[in-house]
Parts: sequence; C-alpha cells; structure tokens
Amino acid sequence: REAKIVVAYGELSFDVTVKQAGKKEAPKTPVFELVSEEVMEFTQDQQIGTISFKLENPVEGVSVTAKSNQSWVSDINVREADGEIAFVIAANSGAAREAKITATYGMLEFKVTVKQAEYVAPAPVLEITSTLEAFAAEGGEGVIAYVLENAQDGVELKATADVEWITINSVADGVVVFTVAK
Repeated sequence: REAKIVVAYGELSFDVTVKQAGKKEAPKTPVFELVSEEVMEFTQDQQIGTISFKLENPVEGVSVTAKSNQSWVSDINVREADGEIAFVIAANSGAAREAKITATYGMLEFKVTVKQAEYVAPAPVLEITSTLEAFAAEGGEGVIAYVLENAQDGVELKATADVEWITINSVADGVVVFTVAK
C-alpha cells in the first residue's frame, strides 16, 4: 500500500511518499483424506462400490487418480466434484479374496482394502411340474415332469419306486418315465 505525509509550515511544505509491502499469504496446503471406511466388505456377487473422500485447497492442474492392484476390481471412476470413487467388483467364483485401491492426489494418497466373500453355490431345487394320473387295472406307461435348478457336480438324480409293480424306465432331461404293471 502507499500513502503521502505532508509537512507544512505556512506556505512552505513538502511531502513524503510512504510505501509498505503487502503480507504475502502462504499458499494453503491441500487436504486429501478418506471419508469412507478403510476396509470394505462385499458378497460373492458382482457389485458397485463407492469410496468417499475429502479434497480441500485443490492445486490447479492436479487431479485425483485411483487404481487397483487386482483386475477383479475394475471400471474405477473418479468423480472429484462429488468426492467419490466408484468401482465394480466382479462376481467371485472361488475363494475369498482381497484387493487394494490406492487413491492419489499429487504426493498425498490413501489406500482402501476391498474384501470379497468366497463363492457359495446356491442350494439345489427339485420341483415336480406335472400332475400324476391314476392308472387302470391294465397298467401302462407314465411320465413325471420335473425341474432341477442349481445342480451340483457329483450328485446324480435318481428315481425309485417303493413297490415291485412300478418300474422306472428312465430319468433324464426333466422327465421320469415309468411303467405300472397289470
């Protein structure tokens, strides 16, 4: 800033200009902090996750970046204006697993651990889809239709009758074929 001091004596005077430098304001230090939990847990299914962060005193030309150390954490999308990092967790078909997402802003960074539960196969479901018919005294061939969902490896579908006068002919492709004796 600048000002004048005027010194006067009658008609005589002089002035002096006084200048003062301004206080230089130190640049504010950026703040980049994790707002979400440091460990995030997910089920075995494919899901979308979101990490929240705080960014204060941003520096022009510097932006937030994020990356994962595992390929099953993908499609990482930084939404700096929203203070969020979105990502996709692929469905898990094996053992429980863990990844790290590293978010960086200039020299500042934080890490989030992503844990995904192990794969657990859905329980099998066996349902009848046709109604049973009564047979005449002459007997004959019958069919039972069924649906089997979530079949498990190593488990065989079988049909048995608890009497000798019914013979199971075949069990395949959603159908049990049987014969009723006379």
